[in-house]
Amino acid sequence: MNFQPLISRLKSIKFPVNRQSIEIPSYSWFEFGLFIIITAILILSTSSYISTFNSENNLSFCLTSKCITLFSQIFSGPLEILENGSKVIGAYVGVCGVYIALKTYLISVRSSALSGHVSHLNLFRSHIESEIAKRSSLSTSRIDVFLWYRLMFPNSPSGDTKTSRTYKELIIQVHNEIGNTNKTLNDASHGEAYCYKDHQSRLIIALENLGIKMERMPKNNFFEVETQVLDLIDSVNMTFSMDASGGIAQTPSRSYL
Repeated sequence: MNFQPLISRLKSIKFPVNRQSIEIPSYSWFEFGLFIIITAILILSTSSYISTFNSENNLSFCLTSKCITLFSQIFSGPLEILENGSKVIGAYVGVCGVYIALKTYLISVRSSALSGHVSHLNLFRSHIESEIAKRSSLSTSRIDVFLWYRLMFPNSPSGDTKTSRTYKELIIQVHNEIGNTNKTLNDASHGEAYCYKDHQSRLIIALENLGIKMERMPKNNFFEVETQVLDLIDSVNMTFSMDASGGIAQTPSRSYL
């Protein structure tokens, strides 16, 4: 039985992903194993046939029913080796077929997950770019979209687009910095004057962890950019982080404005 066409087809299977392709690895081990089994069967059956032929006398060529029956009786050993060998080959091909089918399925699943990841990333980037275009104080050069995405969806390449705990903690850190400034401004018991420069320093660090760069500015200019950045973050979170836990809380009110 010729398995070469089947092997050639399995080798050539490709799955398109974003104009690229994932190719099934070579199954040379399958060919080698099949060769070893067939060679062993042929050697055993031939050796048995020669030994049996040499031990028998007065054998001549004959095609009568009696001769054929006698042949099957005399050479039952080699014939049995061939019969059992064909069963071994069938079992081997069956097991390898299941394995190859499973590998093909897993590659298909990875390909599908990667396609979903690329589509999700492009959607994420397009959303941010469109939101930035609505806000005059923001620029794409100051926002690392890919870092933001990796923080938010670290398992996206495997098909998991659940918002990560690390990202949620970074958002909480931003909210905490806003809360600290509110508290410093409103809680007179601290006896401290509100310092907008200190607020800028803390918020710049918190936002940089998300891939968003801000610079020190005059008070009102900074607040204008800050408002647009926080609006952008809320828009992204509302669009992409709605999971079973209910998503991420929006930016708290800022009494220091």
